[in-house]
Amino acid sequence: MVFSVSDVRDVARTEGYTQCQHDPHAGVLDFRRATSDDGQSEIVRVFYRTGTVTTHLKHPKHKARRSALHRAGVDTPRELEAIFRDPRVHTGKGYRRAEDAPSSRSSRVKGSRDTPCPSCGRMHRGVVGAVQHFESGHCPNCPGRENACRAVHALTARSGGAHMLVKRIGWDGDEEAGFDPDGCNYSCPGCGKTTRTMQSLMQHMNARTRCREEAGAVGGAMASGMRLLAQ
Repeated sequence: MVFSVSDVRDVARTEGYTQCQHDPHAGVLDFRRATSDDGQSEIVRVFYRTGTVTTHLKHPKHKARRSALHRAGVDTPRELEAIFRDPRVHTGKGYRRAEDAPSSRSSRVKGSRDTPCPSCGRMHRGVVGAVQHFESGHCPNCPGRENACRAVHALTARSGGAHMLVKRIGWDGDEEAGFDPDGCNYSCPGCGKTTRTMQSLMQHMNARTRCREEAGAVGGAMASGMRLLAQ
């Protein structure tokens, strides 16, 4: 082990970072810090067993994108402190930008955990990953699969996504979009396909050409809705 968990946490805390994920199985700690100028997050990911450190920062030219900087062989406290202090620093060890990496899908996805669960802070691959994590019931702030799925269903209705909810005939004869733990709860605005979870709906819409143009709006609505969890 190159660094102990406590040593990494101490360095991050000193430089003003907040821990947002710890995966003991993978041996990785994620930290986040808001920059003083525009409030954008700086994310530092430390693989403490191997000494690999990845930073996710706002792209210097494309403001809507993030660039990932990878450093292998970081093995001294001084090097780790320098990266946390300035995530763009060049340590001279295995440094490369995300755009320099191989173009295979696996390499693109590997370093793309840049969306936090707004409830517990754990990092995921986009809004779909955050929704999957939450709906699974693994978020410590909303445990239990059915309980979490109900929460996402309610968030969808409150964040402008009511048109995606499956409506059923209630006892009074009126249509209502109630949550059904054993049935389909969402309907694709593009083709009408129904799914049980929001995660399945978003994956379907991203995969089908005729539904993909609706996926951006759904992702935006869910991102807005998921932010309510942090309030």
